[in-house]
Amino acid sequence: MGFEQGFISTIELGKKGPPNETFINKLITVFELNKDDEALLRKTVKNSYRKFVLPTTAPIELYELMHELWDQLDNLDPVQINLMRQIVGMKNQLNVSSKLAEVRRYGGDKM
Repeated sequence: MGFEQGFISTIELGKKGPPNETFINKLITVFELNKDDEALLRKTVKNSYRKFVLPTTAPIELYELMHELWDQLDNLDPVQINLMRQIVGMKNQLNVSSKLAEVRRYGGDKM
């Protein structure tokens, strides 16, 4: 593949962060991955990132939530994790509620 065995080994053992785009593209080519397998590989790589940077434009509530979550990472039950994932997946349903809350918070025409 054109990469040192030590480099590949550090990725396999989780000692090195996710591989870069060059490495991923080489894997796709060498193993002749189909579109489904390529998508799964890219999703797996994305899910393996260990560091996150919040955008500077994020609301303060997001920073507070992330700090609270960080403080509890070692204590989260799988049920709690599953519930949080379900809530995050409810974005479309929450848009209506968020708009209503915004109208209530900032005033505006009564509905």
